[in-house]
Amino acid sequence: MTITRDEEPSAPAHIVIPQLDEQPVSIPTLEVSTPSDMLGVFFSPDGHGTTHMKQMKAKGLMWVDLLDAKPLHSRDTWLSFYLQLHLRMVWGLLTVILAPNKMTKIAQSLYYR
Repeated sequence: MTITRDEEPSAPAHIVIPQLDEQPVSIPTLEVSTPSDMLGVFFSPDGHGTTHMKQMKAKGLMWVDLLDAKPLHSRDTWLSFYLQLHLRMVWGLLTVILAPNKMTKIAQSLYYR
């Protein structure tokens, strides 16, 4: 069985999960360089963490935009940063294998916005 997805090349499905009422569901095999979302962490087996860092930056920019729409007192802004945004961003950093200078370059524009 071959799975075809619009954004990824075709790959054989090695795992098929039988369903009670429907046809079996196949889990596609992805390329090693294709990141996938696993519990909020974008992980790729080749160890390239750029996708994860870009997704975390996007979450941060959305947080900043929400604060621009409805400003908070500075103390509440920092509390929100540490309790919401910071925890979301650092959750997957242990699995990201990326050179520190590349990681800083991606995240730096968020911190100085």
